Amino acid sequence: RTGNIKSHYKAKEGEKIKYIDICSLYPWVCKYGKFPIGHPKVLLSNDLIDLDVTKVDGIIKCKVLPPQNLFHPVLPIKLNKKLMFPLCFSCAKSFNQGECCHNTEERAIVGTWVVDELVKALEKGYQVLQIYEVWDYKTEQYDGKSAGLFTEMMNKFIKIKQEASGWPSNCKTFEQKIAYIAQFFEKEGIHLDFDSIVTNPGLRSLAKLILNSFFGKFGQRENQAKTKIVKQSTELYSLLFDPAIEVVGILPINDETLVVNYKYKEESYTPLTTVNVSIAAYVTAQARLKLYSYLDQLGERVLYFDTDSVIYISREGEYEPETGDSLGDMTNELECYGPGSYITEFASGGPKNYGFVVYSPTQDKCFQSCKVKGISINHEVSKLVNFDTMKNMIINEEPPQKILYKNFERTAEHLVLTVQREKIFRPNLLKRRFISYESYPYGYKKFKTEEGEDNDNRESSFAEATMCLQEQ
Repeated sequence: RTGNIKSHYKAKEGEKIKYIDICSLYPWVCKYGKFPIGHPKVLLSNDLIDLDVTKVDGIIKCKVLPPQNLFHPVLPIKLNKKLMFPLCFSCAKSFNQGECCHNTEERAIVGTWVVDELVKALEKGYQVLQIYEVWDYKTEQYDGKSAGLFTEMMNKFIKIKQEASGWPSNCKTFEQKIAYIAQFFEKEGIHLDFDSIVTNPGLRSLAKLILNSFFGKFGQRENQAKTKIVKQSTELYSLLFDPAIEVVGILPINDETLVVNYKYKEESYTPLTTVNVSIAAYVTAQARLKLYSYLDQLGERVLYFDTDSVIYISREGEYEPETGDSLGDMTNELECYGPGSYITEFASGGPKNYGFVVYSPTQDKCFQSCKVKGISINHEVSKLVNFDTMKNMIINEEPPQKILYKNFERTAEHLVLTVQREKIFRPNLLKRRFISYESYPYGYKKFKTEEGEDNDNRESSFAEATMCLQEQ
């Protein structure tokens, strides 16, 4: 889940902009999360009458009606090739930047979700209009005593990663190092080997890669194209005339050799034994719920979020997420600039397209940072892609920047060439409805009472009564 809530914000007096990140989000979910086990009980038609969704675990396909005044929606849908979180299906589908005037049927969204996400959505005011199908699973979860589905494997690679990270900077004496090992065991139940705690960047990167990518195998696309080198005509004919195979490409190499690309037809391929979409769905759903727990409490102070991180406005006396250094804790992403560092100005041209100015009290100077998906920012590129150009595109609506870069590419003939390509750097504000520098979910309405106070009544009768009249 990624998106920008504001396209530009400058901290006012008494405010600081902070940038926090969940420590090892996916490993935390895989170790401590809930997972389906065994075969599901499929509930259809009569089984769904008077079903209490809070009493089942698993996957559910249903139609829901979102509330109209929820600033951070809960349920995602794949729409326009984007993962979107709308309050109105019709507004999101058409990228409607105006007021929502749709009726209940036009606003409703149909999707397949993990039940835990739907339960959270019901807490926030969503209404279930119709349930089509439920896969009810038994689940397993690590609680410190009983083993979780992936806890043992996670512990193995967390141990490798932690040891390869070396000793923390505050561990100088033998006693401090022993205390560090004891503290880590108390938090994670993992015993680190004293002699194995040696800085090893390569090993650490390998362990981190396995921890973060592990769950992806369960959601891997199965029927991928395959390549075969053919030297006999009988091999070629067997591929061409096999009713279960679709040949997608033939490349002659020489008079005796062909490279044939093919894939199995949907009804013919053999499912991979490593694929379990329900498990992959549980990982991503629980990761989104973890992020949502912070978004919900921070409310309209959120400026930007991306999977496991949040950039938000900090004010004295208001909710402040706690930070720590354990798995699943929030960590301060600005520590590298020095203690007490904070962001003074923020700009974002869309998801994975943002920049900010950081003030470091220890160095008494400001630093700029800019990140844009798909663009490697080196010295030359930084002259065109930086915080100032991003800010000017948003505030002054300056034209997009054309970025030229060189890239290695493989041709259809399997040659590797260096080619020059271009990318266009510009804002892409399509996942929410933007009004000036503020944004709201598609279909959002902030209701007011007669006294002018916000009204959080989410009853559908009230929502429908306040909708725009449809044209006859």
